[in-house]
Amino acid sequence: MKGRRGFTLIEMLIVITIVGVLLAVLVPRYGKIAAGMNVHSAKQEIASMLTQARATAVQSDRTVQVIRTSNVISLYTINGANRTVVSQQDMGAQFGVTVSDTKDTVAYDSRGQIAGNTVTLKYVVTNGTTRDSVCVMALGTISRSGCAL
Repeated sequence: MKGRRGFTLIEMLIVITIVGVLLAVLVPRYGKIAAGMNVHSAKQEIASMLTQARATAVQSDRTVQVIRTSNVISLYTINGANRTVVSQQDMGAQFGVTVSDTKDTVAYDSRGQIAGNTVTLKYVVTNGTTRDSVCVMALGTISRSGCAL
């Protein structure tokens, strides 16, 4: 008697049915998972840019401004009347999110503190119903996890 090779039609139909059921369950959730990942990535990028601004201010002994215009966040060093771009990210184009904040311009002084500010600033990242935030405390520290405003 020869050994059988391959799969029967019934075995293949069972596997295709199982894969179809799994896809039917997972595909609708993929959009929400992807939106959550985009919000998380954008939040991490904003926190990274704020950390870079603070470190640049201390290292260069100059004021560094973080300016949000629509969904674009830019870092500038200030040297007298001159303003130089350090970096710039378009969060909307890169991650498909919307960014809002409590103050459009934040300035770190040469000590790494927020110049003339005594309140917590909040950057809110939104994609559909998914939201998360990054907070900048009064002394310039950055919180990636929850802030009370």
